[in-house]
Parts: sequence; structure tokens; C-alpha cells
Amino acid sequence: MTLSTPGYAEEARDRLGDLRKVIVFRLLPIDAEAPKVDKAGVGKPTVRDVPMEAHRAETFQVEPKRDLTTAERREADLVDRYVGAVTGEGGTTTRKEIKLPDLGRALYTDLFDGGRAELVEAKSSAARHHVRLALGQLLDYARYVEHKSRAVLLPSYPGSDLVDLLHSVNVACIYEQEGGGFVRLDP
Repeated sequence: MTLSTPGYAEEARDRLGDLRKVIVFRLLPIDAEAPKVDKAGVGKPTVRDVPMEAHRAETFQVEPKRDLTTAERREADLVDRYVGAVTGEGGTTTRKEIKLPDLGRALYTDLFDGGRAELVEAKSSAARHHVRLALGQLLDYARYVEHKSRAVLLPSYPGSDLVDLLHSVNVACIYEQEGGGFVRLDP
């Protein structure tokens, strides 16, 4: 049995460290069981709960264009604080791992609030491009994860225009208040 697409596009670094578009082929041993596919010949996505990511470092190294940059784990810290607030009220949290047959690696949600059955995407900034990115990711994940509601988690109030944007697609805005605590603006 063959898959509908033999490979997928990905970005990877070449020998010189330059970012290139590559094609990754999914190879299986000859005696391996073929992946399960639906009638159209496309593999089915799988979703499972995984523990919240352990954030042990305050900073981490990234290498855009060969220059080392230290990036703060502000988003991870925001998620940790929000998880503390949810669990402090008796709620449960987890993350969702989404494996798609045509993608070489799994996708991971930032947070799933079990009590609300809410899919939450967090960003380290309330700037417009961060909110738009969060919304896109949230809508992508929502196609695969069963949920009752969706929310974007931000470190501060993003302004009424961006709250309106989120509400226009039935997404709640959750932001951290100065001095601690979270404000929830439901659509």
C-alpha cells in the first residue's frame, strides 16, 4: 500500500548552516505494517494527552542566521502561572499531541483546560502579530482536538480591536493583570 504523498516539505539547515527547503520521505522497513488510511488513501490524525511541558531553563539558545540569540521563556512562564491559577481552583490541565500523517513531527498545543474542555494558545506578547499567530495556531489545532471552547492567553490586555477579532471567531481572550491574576473576556 502506498501513501497519497510520498514525502513532505520541511525546512532544514544544510552543511553550511543555511536554511533550505527539503523533502523528507517517510520510509518503512519492508516488513513493517502500513499506516492506517481512510477510504481516500489519507492517513488519519491521532490526538493524545501529554503532560505539561517541564520548563527548567529561564532562557534557551536559538540560532537564526548563525547568530546566537538568547530568548526568554516568557511564554512558558505565563503558561505556568495560568496552570497554577487553573489548578489552584481545582481544575486540570494537560497538553495535546497531534500527529498528522503528512507531517514529520507532532504538533503540541500550549494548554488544554480539562475542566472547561478549552483549547488554549499562549503568546509572550499581546502585540497584533502575536495575537494573529495565536489565532491561526488555535484554529489549526481545533480541527483535530475535541473541545467546547477556545482561548488565547496573553501577558497583558491586547486592546479592544484585538479582543473584537478574537470574539469574532468565538475565541475568548485571557490576559494577566499587573500584580497577578487573570482576566477572562468571553465572546
